[in-house]
Amino acid sequence: AEWLVARRARDFALYSVSSALDPQSLLQTMRAHKDRNANLVMQLAPSAASSAVRTSDSVVLGQRRQQAGTPSASSVGVSTPSTPRGGVCGGSSVGSGSSGGGGDGSTGLVEMRACEIASTVMVDVVGCARVQGGGSVNVGLHRYTFHIASLVQILSGARSPFRPKLLLDKRDARVHVSLELSDLTRSPRARVAGLQLPAPPRALCAPDDVEELLPMLLLQDKDAAFRAAAA
Repeated sequence: AEWLVARRARDFALYSVSSALDPQSLLQTMRAHKDRNANLVMQLAPSAASSAVRTSDSVVLGQRRQQAGTPSASSVGVSTPSTPRGGVCGGSSVGSGSSGGGGDGSTGLVEMRACEIASTVMVDVVGCARVQGGGSVNVGLHRYTFHIASLVQILSGARSPFRPKLLLDKRDARVHVSLELSDLTRSPRARVAGLQLPAPPRALCAPDDVEELLPMLLLQDKDAAFRAAAA
């Protein structure tokens, strides 16, 4: 099988190519394809921070598809962060107790942006997910791996899986249209699995978080190889 790997541009600025495209995550992706018939695997991380959804602009939930393959508003459930780190999870929907993504009527993962969970109903759903997750929810890291042979099916259909969003740029007071890869997780033909990282990254949200980086900066200053690379 051939795979298309999508990473954030800053991944290649922060990490080496071998780190951004690590073989371990590809092996886990191939395992999810073999064991769960997944054709879209996304990296996610559990977080107990109340600002995690807003900071990551993402929350990963479970959903049960209708017989026709179209997600309904009442079918959205929760994805709990109980999977062992480094493993593959298929999502756990409220009341189903099943995992993985299959054909019609199966349970799978869906990624939603912060602006999509502002309604009262979705606030309650995310709150339920946090309770079932022991105070944590899964957030997406905007890193995806697609099964190339399935991409045409994921993108096809009477309705496009993309949901354009309008974003206001305060710098120039202009409205921009945004299309996100996370929209593809809602395609009726997408069988989505989540891959938890061995060491979920922390988001810098407060001055105290920055202070924790000081010991690392001191070690970098004393590392001859790092100083040579930065020169």
